[in-house]
Amino acid sequence: VPSHDTITGYRLQPSANLRLRHSRMKILSDKKCDFVVDAGANLGQWALELRKCGYKGEILSYEPSNLFPKFHSKTQSDPLWEAKKYALLDYQGSTTLYHSSNEGLSSSTSTPKRILDHDLGIFFPQSYPVSVVRLDEELVGKENVYLKLDVQGSEMQALRGAQGIINNIAAIEFESSLIHLYEKESLHYDISNWLISYGFRPLQLVITHWDKSLRTISLDSIF
Repeated sequence: VPSHDTITGYRLQPSANLRLRHSRMKILSDKKCDFVVDAGANLGQWALELRKCGYKGEILSYEPSNLFPKFHSKTQSDPLWEAKKYALLDYQGSTTLYHSSNEGLSSSTSTPKRILDHDLGIFFPQSYPVSVVRLDEELVGKENVYLKLDVQGSEMQALRGAQGIINNIAAIEFESSLIHLYEKESLHYDISNWLISYGFRPLQLVITHWDKSLRTISLDSIF
């Protein structure tokens, strides 16, 4: 055990973002992924970082919220970046989106639950209908896909909607919870077991949020 662990109680290590970025770029290179799906794009922050890190392939981003026009304008100068105003679930149709107060970062098609209990200052002032699609009906003939899911409690439904092309997905990056922040949310363990059953293995896991007692609430993972 390093001495600073026992003296200070802290361990020096690369940041969560640095570890995720390194693993992400290594997979994109090793697996020769030239098609990335960015589900839950918000204002395009994740995809823009991907470009800054040197990724030059196609990006297909999904953002169902009313932020879409502002987000879509950012993609116009990039011919390999397409934006669609849909939520990804396991059916085609429509559902309700609960729009969050933190610039939409916690918006979800799942009803908020314990996310309201953690003094994060997040509330959901409005809800409205959005269109829904299945990913396996969107991506026909694509290979070596890198799938990023930031869909706030709807990860399992989005994955089931990709079941028909699961063998064409090289890696999946997703945020997941250890407690039910949203109604009917599948927790990290359930998602992990589902992915493992399809042959995926965890490559990187980092803590994203914790409560006042330092209990871990959610993780970012790459499988």
